[in-house]
Amino acid sequence: MSNRTIKFLGYGYGSTTCSATVSYNGATVFSGTIPTLNQAEILRLPAAQVVIFTFEIDVVASGTFPLIINVTGGNYMPVPNPVYSASDWAIITNSSSTAEQKLAVFEPLAVPPLSEADIAVLQQGTMGPEAQAVLAAHGISYNVSSGADNYKSISIPQAKSTVVINGSGVAPYDSPAGEWGWEVPIVSGTGTLACDLIVTAGLA
Repeated sequence: MSNRTIKFLGYGYGSTTCSATVSYNGATVFSGTIPTLNQAEILRLPAAQVVIFTFEIDVVASGTFPLIINVTGGNYMPVPNPVYSASDWAIITNSSSTAEQKLAVFEPLAVPPLSEADIAVLQQGTMGPEAQAVLAAHGISYNVSSGADNYKSISIPQAKSTVVINGSGVAPYDSPAGEWGWEVPIVSGTGTLACDLIVTAGLA
């Protein structure tokens, strides 16, 4: 019998290390710590993620299989940065907004002011790690920490249906386009993502 490896990408967030226990089709397939960043800024782009856990399944497995991820740890939950007004927020989070439109929001709010090099990064129009670092250095990150009484972890798997986080059905982030990311809040010490993992048979 041949196996293949299922990899989940993402990060945990908090000043304490996050842990995950993963159940696939009724069996525990992973239990341990996951890579954790001590920052409030959520890295959303796929290229910025790392493998947080893996498990093996039969290469010929095909169908929909229940998957449950329980996460613990972390110590804050990112919330929208209060420097942005509702109209500002609508512009910077709109996928149709141009880089220049977003920059018009960023520039008057940045402290200290943006340098020419900073502006050049933001004019690229992507919110990757370099742009996020610029925003953070000037107090205009999209999200900031809500404080030590709230919690957040993140998991970014693919190919799922009927995703439920902490008991509520949710949709994935749509930027960049496509089904790829979910955040799992850790409330009262734990958070849970449950879904059906869609598996297509591989080559034996």
